[in-house]
Amino acid sequence: RLWMLEVFYAGGTATRDFSAADIVAEIGAHGANAEFAPSREWLIARITDAARPGDLVLVMGARDPSLSALARAILADAGGGFALRALTRRVDSENARALAAAGAEVVAADLDDEASLVRALDGAHGAFFVTNFWEHFSPDREKAQAAAMVRAAKKTGVRHAIWSTLEDSRDFIPPSDPRMPTLLGHYKVPHFDLKAESDRVFVEAGVPTTFLLTVVLAFAGWQGR
Repeated sequence: RLWMLEVFYAGGTATRDFSAADIVAEIGAHGANAEFAPSREWLIARITDAARPGDLVLVMGARDPSLSALARAILADAGGGFALRALTRRVDSENARALAAAGAEVVAADLDDEASLVRALDGAHGAFFVTNFWEHFSPDREKAQAAAMVRAAKKTGVRHAIWSTLEDSRDFIPPSDPRMPTLLGHYKVPHFDLKAESDRVFVEAGVPTTFLLTVVLAFAGWQGR
């Protein structure tokens, strides 16, 4: 299943002539199960519909400002039946302390430490998985982190993973196309392409996964060139 949030336009001159709803409609016309996600609140409602009383949702990177908002929304949903466990490397950060005060179970774990992920995921019904390429700029590390999350989810029996992924830009601009430089030897837009490459790891491991494509970037300078 694909859930897609609204298009994010970067650049004041970009032509805003389509929406994520248009993309979802086209995907659906080809027989895929796709839905337009108007907001993160909508996504929370979707998760709530699938949950049973006592189910636990793990939010990774919950000290990030936007993911903290997602975590707080889950905590605030009294009828959702969820307990919340927030994973972070820094349990003493301001956002982590605020989540703990709001009722979340805040645990220390690191995407580079698979054993810590197994401990964090133990007993969780579902987990929201995300990586941060901008922290290290390493393709190998990003892919290793995604694979570690998948193995940990498989070992602990996670029943619903939500993987924050992106499009593979090479599906639209192949590496041989000189209009855009090929970076790090293989990628047109590394932080997009690496996440897209990791999609198959979730599929091959048999982890039940929703692939959440969170943004589409549209730059006017790319059009017709």
